[in-house]
This record gives sequence, C-alpha cells and structure tokens, in this order.
Amino acid sequence: MIKDKTALRREIIKRRDGIPREVRQVKDSLVMERILCLKEFTEAGTVLLFASFRSEINTIPIIENALKDDRVVVLPRVDRDTRSLLLYSIAALSELQEGYMGIPEPPGDGDKIVLPEDLEFILMPGVA
Repeated sequence: MIKDKTALRREIIKRRDGIPREVRQVKDSLVMERILCLKEFTEAGTVLLFASFRSEINTIPIIENALKDDRVVVLPRVDRDTRSLLLYSIAALSELQEGYMGIPEPPGDGDKIVLPEDLEFILMPGVA
C-alpha cells in the first residue's frame, strides 16, 4: 500500500508539473476567485493557508488578501526534530523563509504559535 501511494503521488506530481504555465495561471486564478468568494473564508478571522511550492496552486494572492483584510494568517512549519507541523501566524509575506525541503515557512517564533482549535478556515494542499 505504501509503495502504491508513493508511486501514485509521484505520478500526480509529474502530471501537475507537466501542465503548461499559462494553463496553470488560468486555473490558479479560478481557484483563487472561488476561495475568495467562499462564505467560510470571508467570515473567518483566523485562516490556515499554505505557501505555494513548485507547481502547487499559487496561494500568494490568497495570503495577501487575508493579510490586507486584517485576518490572522497562519501557515505551517515543519518541526524537524519531531517531524510534525506547527502553526504560526504571520503579519507579512516577507516573513516567510525557506524551510523543510525548500518549502516557504514562517519563522518559528514561539509567541506566534497558533492552536488548531483557533482556526476558522483551512486551505490544505493535497496529492494522495
């Protein structure tokens, strides 16, 4: 099962990577428009988002919108010791730094940690 899942993930990522940039940009815009219009998103004060990595949808405009609207914007950070995700708020995109496997992450400031029960909207990447 694990090998099958790993192979499936590789295949999906390979296909996603093969989508032409122009097509991806159009689809990114459509996804962004849908998210920004969701009642669950527009009414949420604390949102968990993710910073785009490689060929994932471009989440930067969504993050920018949430910051502009003065929401608490939360992003995951990998704790390398425990190999778990911790959640941190950011006040600006400029806070992001290269993290685990090159994925943009917030700095690990202890005073900016956010508990899962405080989240009102979650946008997660997924492959398989």
